[in-house]
Amino acid sequence: MRCPIVFIPALGSVQRALSILAAMIKNFTPSGLLNRNKLKSEVLRLKKPVVVSLVQITEDMLQFVNLPYAIGLLQAYAQTHASDPGRYLFTLPIFERGPLAQRVRELSLADIVGFSLYVWNAEYSLALARALKLAKPEVLVVVGGPHVPDQPDLFLQQNPWVDLCVHGEGEETFLQILENYPALEHTQIQGLSYRFDKHLIQTELRSRSRNLDRMVSPFLKGVFEPLFYQYPDYRWVTVWETNRGCPFSCAFCDWGSATKSKVLSFALERLQAELEWFARQKIEVIFCADANFGIFPRDLQIAEAMAELRKKTGYPHLFYTQTAKNAPDRVFETQSVLFEAGLHAGTTLSLQTVSEPALSAILRENISLKAYQELQTRFHQAGMPTYTDVLVGLPGETLASFREGVGRMIASGQHREMRFYNVFILPNAELAAPAYREQHQIVSVRLPYRTPLSRVQPPVEGLQEWQEMIVATRSFSDADWLQMRVFAWMTQILYFSKALQMPIMLMHQAGLASYQTILQAFCELQSFSETPFFASLNQFLKAQAEEILAGKREFCQGQESPQGPWVWMSPDYFTLVYLLKSEKLAQFYAESEDLLVSLAQSDPRLPRQALKESLELSQALLMTPLPGHAGFARNLHWNIWEVYQAGLSGQQVPLRSGLWFFEAQAGTKGLQTRETLLSTSF
Repeated sequence: MRCPIVFIPALGSVQRALSILAAMIKNFTPSGLLNRNKLKSEVLRLKKPVVVSLVQITEDMLQFVNLPYAIGLLQAYAQTHASDPGRYLFTLPIFERGPLAQRVRELSLADIVGFSLYVWNAEYSLALARALKLAKPEVLVVVGGPHVPDQPDLFLQQNPWVDLCVHGEGEETFLQILENYPALEHTQIQGLSYRFDKHLIQTELRSRSRNLDRMVSPFLKGVFEPLFYQYPDYRWVTVWETNRGCPFSCAFCDWGSATKSKVLSFALERLQAELEWFARQKIEVIFCADANFGIFPRDLQIAEAMAELRKKTGYPHLFYTQTAKNAPDRVFETQSVLFEAGLHAGTTLSLQTVSEPALSAILRENISLKAYQELQTRFHQAGMPTYTDVLVGLPGETLASFREGVGRMIASGQHREMRFYNVFILPNAELAAPAYREQHQIVSVRLPYRTPLSRVQPPVEGLQEWQEMIVATRSFSDADWLQMRVFAWMTQILYFSKALQMPIMLMHQAGLASYQTILQAFCELQSFSETPFFASLNQFLKAQAEEILAGKREFCQGQESPQGPWVWMSPDYFTLVYLLKSEKLAQFYAESEDLLVSLAQSDPRLPRQALKESLELSQALLMTPLPGHAGFARNLHWNIWEVYQAGLSGQQVPLRSGLWFFEAQAGTKGLQTRETLLSTSF
């Protein structure tokens, strides 16, 4: 249970409290009665503290809870750099949703309340700010974060209970707001906007801090220890910065477009101390906030320090990074260190798109597909998993270029995982600019925001979060977008689930059809009499895409197991869960065989028996990790496993007949396979 009000005082606040206690002792009369008049004068002599509350509603996760890192930065900075730190009393931060009336009571003593706004919490946070302002009109409401628009006039008109908007880095701006309180004049504070007498006031933009040594670590300052005490059973994860800034300016992102300048680094000594703090506090998962981890030589040192700590203490368990695209050797080195230490959560080799018009439209440059393929081969040979982010519906993309691009990325070596994302418009990204929208004729819909695999439950007090998503541009229609989305889902279901990866790769390797052609053929199966499973699947995927176009929902409701909670699933994942739990798997493979055989057209480069064996082996491998399917053994009459493994590592091996004994076993370290050559002919 949450304690309504917990104060986290700075040293000066403790001294002030002791002074009041001393005044009470001094003003007891000899008879033991308190001289109230004298005490009152003593207390009034001491300046009244300013009570500060901070709110950062973190993103929903099934088993973990995010530390409210952004507001922790604000508190740590203020408690360190204020002219009189003892003037401010910080209450326990609010990081979870709850009934608004309850949260208002918890904020009732606050003089200043700061809200950190993101796409996943803006609606709730602003509703809480409104309820608080109604209950306590004199409270100063301050908002900041990525969801506060740089052009704030409409935002302030729609949210009149917001007193001040903070733009850009917030530490120094928020401190100056505290120091200025209770004055109503804020024009001397950089990085603010507000309405005064029905007019918009915007102060001078605040430059990025050039001295990160002034930015105080909330971990080392002790900001979060009261949370650990209050919530001892929570499994905490955190965001962590080793640097700030991004040298790139991708139009869909408000990261680099907000800075467009040099990357500044925190001191290694501070980072080492923070790593040791994470281990002491048993922080299981760390999300690195660096835009390009691996861009600096020292990033290898950071990875090595984390690996050493994991070896000594067992913490952290995982370290998620966004890797640099222009330092492939160093990225490989740093990720290798993390992989060997058991910290590796997959290496991002992101392209977003390979369409040149789309890349030009979003102001992005990719590494070459040749360099991308070399990296994929290198990571695969080292046994290190990678994934590629792909955006569905970028300005400049077309239906044809999207399908072709997915095929080219697979052919360039990405066989493990692609993560397809819809294109969402962030308030301060270039995509949101009116001129950019007009230039590219952007059409968007407003969708409910939900986190994949989060629990299905009504939003607290009906306060649904929302996001804006692109569904059409000058280069593609909404009908084109629907087909792109279905193609992406089908690619996940057939290829990256491994359900049909082997036979599809064999066909591509044999030169019978491109990846794009094969995947597209499955999207065109519409006959309920000839291919009832795939006709139903295509109908389902189309309906899900239409739901998105109508602004209804992005995910499906489903259960991963009969005893598990209902969660939000992407349509492709929902399909795979259904396929493995239903009795449709045999039908899925039978219809797949018919289509692939028709595409192969009896070409001798891939005999039908070899294709059939690859389908049977794929089905057996797909089932092996499931309960009741611990393993299997069988004879193979073609070297399909050898050809497949070579293809995964970017090589080609000719198909040949013979006799092989193949075994597969599911274990704690994943699927273990072994193939033994018995005869080269039969």
